[in-house]
Amino acid sequence: MPSTNNNLQDTGRWARFAEFCLDLESNQLYRGTERIPLPHRAGQVLSLLLHQHGSLVTRDQISDGIWGSRFVDFESSLNTAIRSIRRALNDDAANPIFVETVPRQGYRFLQTPVFSEQFADKSIITSLIHQPKRIAAVVFALAVFVVLFFLFIYDAPRKNNSNAMQAYLSSTGYEDFLRGRYAQSQGETDKAEAYLDAAIRADPDLAPAYVSLARLNVGKRRQGWDKLLTAQDLADKAVGIDPELVAAHILKAGLALYYWRDHATAHTHINKALAIAPDDPDALVTYAYLNIIESNTDVALDAIAKAHQLRPLSARLNADYGWILYKAGNWNDAERMCKTSAELNWQSQFALDCVIHINHSQGDHAEAAEFGLHLMALRGATESEIDRVRETLNAGEREAAYWNWTLDWLDASETDVSDPLSKRGITLTMLRQYDEAIAAFEDAFTKNGEPFLAFFAVDPRVANLHAHADFDMLAEHSRVPLPLN
Repeated sequence: MPSTNNNLQDTGRWARFAEFCLDLESNQLYRGTERIPLPHRAGQVLSLLLHQHGSLVTRDQISDGIWGSRFVDFESSLNTAIRSIRRALNDDAANPIFVETVPRQGYRFLQTPVFSEQFADKSIITSLIHQPKRIAAVVFALAVFVVLFFLFIYDAPRKNNSNAMQAYLSSTGYEDFLRGRYAQSQGETDKAEAYLDAAIRADPDLAPAYVSLARLNVGKRRQGWDKLLTAQDLADKAVGIDPELVAAHILKAGLALYYWRDHATAHTHINKALAIAPDDPDALVTYAYLNIIESNTDVALDAIAKAHQLRPLSARLNADYGWILYKAGNWNDAERMCKTSAELNWQSQFALDCVIHINHSQGDHAEAAEFGLHLMALRGATESEIDRVRETLNAGEREAAYWNWTLDWLDASETDVSDPLSKRGITLTMLRQYDEAIAAFEDAFTKNGEPFLAFFAVDPRVANLHAHADFDMLAEHSRVPLPLN
């Protein structure tokens, strides 16, 4: 039998057990020096179980200690936290090594942790904290270099073309290109645009710089249709300079699919990208979305599964996998993938939105509302706004309160939200305000520029609109290619 500890007497910043170590201040979990994704709430639950190792910790104790008495839908949230803990520890509920379920009562942590003020193995993580600032600066500079290098590789030709690679590395615009990509990765769009413009001025044949600049213009599409036309022109220049540049073909396929709704052109460029680099995850993701829009479900699932095998720890790709599965009707696996994405990046609105919609489709209004509360916080909701939604006792009404808050948020943030018309249409559909939803989508189609419109005919979020008199008309719009001018 494990030892019993009924009081929170174990002290120290770190709790070590087996090959794992939990930081009790941040609730971050490590295996050796590797950070293991674990949502913050799940980390709090694990901390409580560790402090009372060997003892039964009742569900009421967990509720009072972590969620507080005001939380009205504790059960599903705790179940989600326990599943996250088991996934992180690779623990089997039927034959547990770490967390034992005591049916209808609570949980017991089976290992005896060691509490310490030092990290598990006094690794480089701890030692670096105490090194001179000079070493820290070197480490930071090295980290920036690594980021810049991989950002460059991302836009470089995805094939064994050493001559093309050497030409880019020796380009007079190479350093400005790297600075621009780094600024772009940090969300500093104006600075990124200035650097990328400088890179192209220095070397008009630096094709990857055109791709990066095109992506910036796609991100600015709310400023006017001309931004998408500029992006198209830049993508054409990149392909003209380097027909073997995979990133350029992926970009042209995406523009054709999401904005021009020109499937033939999208197929041409994504097939070219995959011919050059059959194992490129980004090309496979675009290919999967193209095929799910065309209802080629098996092809789409094969492509996204291959992409996931190539990049299993990417938060974005896990969310893409979840969305593809959701659109294919495989809701259970879709929920699992989107929750994995949220665990890898708890700030991902893309992943959280996926979980919320899957829960809504499954009728799990309580969990939809719980994830909605977190998304509200990410979108700047005040504590009082969150409390008003949380304190709505009925789960269905609580989810509806979340959607109503989303409508208000869209009104208040319309100039800052990407694709507000589609988001409004989807939100109104969730609230069963179907005429208003159709009107929002009609407005979106009139102005275009919102990638969701490419999915309109097949997306499960608008399934309840299929019976509306105007749905078929809008669905047909989603299939008709648009002119480029």
